[in-house]
Amino acid sequence: HWTVELARASGVEIIGDIELFCRQRTLLAPAAPFIAITGTNGKSTTTALTAHILKSAGRDTQMGGNIGRAVMT
Repeated sequence: HWTVELARASGVEIIGDIELFCRQRTLLAPAAPFIAITGTNGKSTTTALTAHILKSAGRDTQMGGNIGRAVMT
């Protein structure tokens, strides 16, 4: 997009929502582990199952992304 090219030409750093999330998480909770689930198919099911297993094991668990809380909420 022309606005991105203009920003880059002006030395503005271009980052996405996941990068912004990771930077804030590093500042606010550097020791807190997190799991990223990626791929083409089955992400929602895998994410929900993983969260359920971790909660059942007594872990403090939050689920985010396209289900649950959005990463930037």
